Amino acid sequence: GEAILALTRLYALDTQEHWLDAAAKGAAYLIEVRDKGKPIAQLLHDHWLLMALNELRRLRPDPAYSRHAFKVVEAILTSQNLNPLFPDQLGSYGDPPRSTPAATRSEGLIAAYHWAQESGSSSISRDILKALKLSAGFQLLTQFQPESSMYFPAPQKSLGAFHASLTVPRIRVDYNQHNISSLLGLYRILVKSGTRT
Repeated sequence: GEAILALTRLYALDTQEHWLDAAAKGAAYLIEVRDKGKPIAQLLHDHWLLMALNELRRLRPDPAYSRHAFKVVEAILTSQNLNPLFPDQLGSYGDPPRSTPAATRSEGLIAAYHWAQESGSSSISRDILKALKLSAGFQLLTQFQPESSMYFPAPQKSLGAFHASLTVPRIRVDYNQHNISSLLGLYRILVKSGTRT
């Protein structure tokens, strides 16, 4: 999925059709071979593919892209922790829940939200927006605040960073990148819709 997205972005800079040919072949493989016949519960939560298909459909429309993308959306939405044992895990994914898997799923859902909005699928976009808000609530619990970094040797250096999970204080660049990207995407959706909550 990430390679397909890169090819669509490369096409935007260098409009040679072979970039789109390669992207379309990659998408066809993932849809028709890797994911063919899999039930919703077994589909990969491929956020890169959701982002890639959202761009590829504008350049090379194909009904298979929409069908598959919204199956992946369903797989993500049905796996979100909506009734967790611990309330601070609400909106997360997996067990134990981690910040970056929540963020990457949100990045894919943001692409799908825009797609659903453009196609007039208001019920799907409402479900996606609800999931995005719940995920953001969880993600923000994994952001270092003064009270969660006060015992570090240099607490001010960690403020604002996103750590691996509620119980693992490790920080990596990609944890921050994915969380920031998804939160900005949600913020833009809320601003455009005229709401901030």
